[in-house]
Amino acid sequence: MLRRSILVVAGVVAVSVPASVATVVGSTPAWATSSVTCGKFKGIASGAYKFYVESCTPPGAEKTLSGRGTDLTKVGGPTTDTWKWSDGATTIVSLTVVRSGTCPKGFTAYADTGTVTGGTSAYIPLGDTVQMSACEKYRPPHMYGLRLATGSVVSL
Repeated sequence: MLRRSILVVAGVVAVSVPASVATVVGSTPAWATSSVTCGKFKGIASGAYKFYVESCTPPGAEKTLSGRGTDLTKVGGPTTDTWKWSDGATTIVSLTVVRSGTCPKGFTAYADTGTVTGGTSAYIPLGDTVQMSACEKYRPPHMYGLRLATGSVVSL
């Protein structure tokens, strides 16, 4: 009964919000709730190869983040992985991956979402969301190159 009451109140509040405000709230990107966004991402998703994330804002002492590239294309989850920053700090994430998104022809699209569950980094708080849209393309011999989907960022 209490849950129904909360839903009714939420529905009344949503109906009473002007359309212009609702549009702004509805168009807020998912990464806006994270504390850090990064614009550069590259890597290889084969064997023991890694991915690298750079150009993060706000700027911090932890300049570059790296982790196992295969974990960004392993459909399913959650998968727990420890990512390392250039200053030696770590960020532990629980990540779920699905095949979804928009990538150029010849690429496979992956949507990676998760949560920061631990680590030693003061830069990325515990509980922050992790999101990225990765594109993967086969590059001979036996490697799969990774890049960000056009117009997207890595959010932590």
